[in-house]
Amino acid sequence: MAPKMATPPDRELDAEVLPAGMPEPSTAEPTMVTPAGRDKQSPATKQDIADLLQEMRQQHAADLNLLQTEIHIASLSYKCIIVIQIIIQCP
Repeated sequence: MAPKMATPPDRELDAEVLPAGMPEPSTAEPTMVTPAGRDKQSPATKQDIADLLQEMRQQHAADLNLLQTEIHIASLSYKCIIVIQIIIQCP
């Protein structure tokens, strides 16, 4: 019979097991959402949150616009390749 493995002293038997890939819970204080120039200890106001959401929406719109432009360029490139192949095949 195999010897029983001892539990390391730094690990409690009833410790919660995290699913694979889950980071350890942070014990640090939560970060306050603050605009530039405000005291980091003061809580965020509704206007601060609205400003951050607006900034995130603008960034998302810019990213989406760039992605649409890249897709359009790829589509044009594909069409050019098809036209070149047709031209090459013509007698």
